[in-house]
Amino acid sequence: MFFDSIDFMAMTLALQQAKLSINSSPNPRVGCVIVKEKRIISCGYTKSPGGNHAEIDALLNAAAQGYDVYNSTVYITLEPCSYFGYTPPCTEALIKSGIKKVIIAINDPNPLVSGKGVAQLISAGISVKQGLMQKEAYEINIGFFSRMQRGIPWVRMKIASSLDNKTSLYNNSSQWITSKESRNDSHIWRARSCAILTGKNI
Repeated sequence: MFFDSIDFMAMTLALQQAKLSINSSPNPRVGCVIVKEKRIISCGYTKSPGGNHAEIDALLNAAAQGYDVYNSTVYITLEPCSYFGYTPPCTEALIKSGIKKVIIAINDPNPLVSGKGVAQLISAGISVKQGLMQKEAYEINIGFFSRMQRGIPWVRMKIASSLDNKTSLYNNSSQWITSKESRNDSHIWRARSCAILTGKNI
């Protein structure tokens, strides 16, 4: 399937938006970008549970800036939801907005949504293309995909120890085993996690 430079630019921005969706769990992290006449007019990302999904956030941001989204193209990092959970289906809002095309990075693995969101959009006469930057979109929600497809979480392990399996000097005078950069990186991964287990006898 052919995608042009504008498609890649818009989806790259949508993926950046998805990374801002750090507190969306148990919902997936999703980003959305709206393009009209080859110009980006709005962006959005999924908020905390009960808050707006990325598509709604982007539509509201466009309205707040005075943009008409009619006949625009919407880029979404994950297939839009098609059922009523904490919030109404995003597919309904997209259809009512009058957009003409949706480009989706990857299908939603949730059986309540998978394929249904795309089907609803197509039934409403909206053009749908899929698979743009799919690998990148999958990585952002790798834990969500694992939970939906395998029924188990995606586990990451961080160990701070020296080559001889020590965590401090014998007199306990050392404060850090890892570098500042490593600790900062660890905090980023912790922020992406839904739960953290810690202990000294693992």
